[in-house]
Amino acid sequence: LAQVGSFSVIGDGGVETINPYTFARSRILITEDDIQRNITDFVLVDGRNAWALATDEDFRNFVLQIDTTLREERRAIFESDAFLTDIEFSARDNSIWLSDRSFQDSGLRIFSATDGSGIENPPISTGLPPVDILFLAPKTGS
Repeated sequence: LAQVGSFSVIGDGGVETINPYTFARSRILITEDDIQRNITDFVLVDGRNAWALATDEDFRNFVLQIDTTLREERRAIFESDAFLTDIEFSARDNSIWLSDRSFQDSGLRIFSATDGSGIENPPISTGLPPVDILFLAPKTGS
């Protein structure tokens, strides 16, 4: 669960886990203080590696690789003045999908969940700037 708190304050939010069976809060994975940015979306790739969308005090948006064990940013692989609204992980090909709402170059960006490579490729055009990404599971038995 990514929790921004106030966009004008860095340090009042973070990412915490929730037990889906008991609905109890489990633990804090990373805080805004840890990376000095607001965390707006977050995907966990495995027990240690994650990717996050974050904004700084000037409202610049970033795609960050996060180490949840060390609770620190590994690297920023993308920066935009446009609001980055969604990031999703595809286990099918170990990729990260990003909705990029940049005015001149909006669309879907796909990059490696391992090292962030591919982010510099042109986005897949979506007509209008994308807001959300959803992967549908294929039907089985039909």
